[in-house]
Amino acid sequence: MLPIKILFIVSFWISLSFSQGRMNAFGIGNLYLNQGSEIASSDLSILAPSFQKNVSLTNPSTWHDLKYTFLSISYSLNQVQINTPSNINGYSSLSNVSWIIPIKSKTSFGISMAPYSDQRVQLTSKDTSTFIAYNDTLEVLQNINRTGGLMSFKFSGSYKINEKISFGSTLNFLFGSSRTNESILFNSNSSIIQNTRRSYNGLLSQIYLSFKLSERTSIYGSLMQTLKPLESISLKKGLFEDLNNNEYHDFYSPIYDFPNPDSLDISEEIKLKELHNPFSYSFSISNNLNDRSKISLEMHSYNELSKNVESILLPLNNWIDKSSSQKISYTRFADDLSLNPFDKMIFRVGFINKNHVLEKNKSEVSEVGFLIGIGFKFKPVGNQLDFGYYHGSRKYSNFDGTELVQQIQISTSLSDLWFVKRRQK
Repeated sequence: MLPIKILFIVSFWISLSFSQGRMNAFGIGNLYLNQGSEIASSDLSILAPSFQKNVSLTNPSTWHDLKYTFLSISYSLNQVQINTPSNINGYSSLSNVSWIIPIKSKTSFGISMAPYSDQRVQLTSKDTSTFIAYNDTLEVLQNINRTGGLMSFKFSGSYKINEKISFGSTLNFLFGSSRTNESILFNSNSSIIQNTRRSYNGLLSQIYLSFKLSERTSIYGSLMQTLKPLESISLKKGLFEDLNNNEYHDFYSPIYDFPNPDSLDISEEIKLKELHNPFSYSFSISNNLNDRSKISLEMHSYNELSKNVESILLPLNNWIDKSSSQKISYTRFADDLSLNPFDKMIFRVGFINKNHVLEKNKSEVSEVGFLIGIGFKFKPVGNQLDFGYYHGSRKYSNFDGTELVQQIQISTSLSDLWFVKRRQK
């Protein structure tokens, strides 16, 4: 009889029935940069202005052009559908919270928090393995369930050198945790579970440049590098039999998991270094078609410099090594002087093409998609409500099915004069 471990490896065929998407199972999970637009108001152009005429909420080098302090909150609804086999998964969450303070139209400061990667994925062996042990026929099904992910907390600022050139910079603190359960189900009854918990920390930096070529044309650039590669503290628990099927090693009267949690104190803590060491750069050029309309082109390149990503428990033993994207977008801004409600609306439309190269087998992932968005400005200070819809089609060179990605994002941005001494009445 083959060893059980070898039998599992041979028979383990990954099914994506309960996953949030195939890319969630690569490396540290699916980067939110790959999930539609980052926030509704940013459109497909991350660098070129699309929030207001001269401002992009995702490009700090433009923030000093804000007239008021802004508090922006975004909420997203996501859905991933795989055609073969037909599976649909969806979830929703806060996608961004940012607070931006312009200072005398010269400098700015801001903080923000947003998800960085999504590690939620559940993989189940396609077929049940059967073998005989101790004169009994055992049916075995293997399952891997990973939850959690990484968060991003940013400190950003900008400085305007002159009327043509301005700089921006960001410190990006990465933190978060994940939990992985590797379970073996015997005869559709209780499971034998190996539980692993991880906590993460890392530090990235990014610089931005805005340069005004003429009254109509501007260029934007950004460069991201790692100051501290992502590290992890991994705590592996001992095996236990989950008699109550809740995936926790606990008591449950009148039945408790075996062995008794009080009698088992076996855990192994390991520190893993350089799990994620990204380097990326972006370039964008925008041209004003008229006083209210702008068209933008943007290119983005991403490289994973770490070769230690496989130290993470990978549901799919692969990760994205290189990535590139090309985007084109059109934005029609609101007319601040008009009293017509229709002129207070902002319209956005864009198209995107992405290509990813996986490290292990050099297979490729390609994605094409489009985004449409509508914004509405209200009140004299320019409060804004934005709605965006993204639809993309993702194909894998080593996977027959097509993955359809949909995302709806709602963002509200409230503005006011802060830190100004009020005149006494």
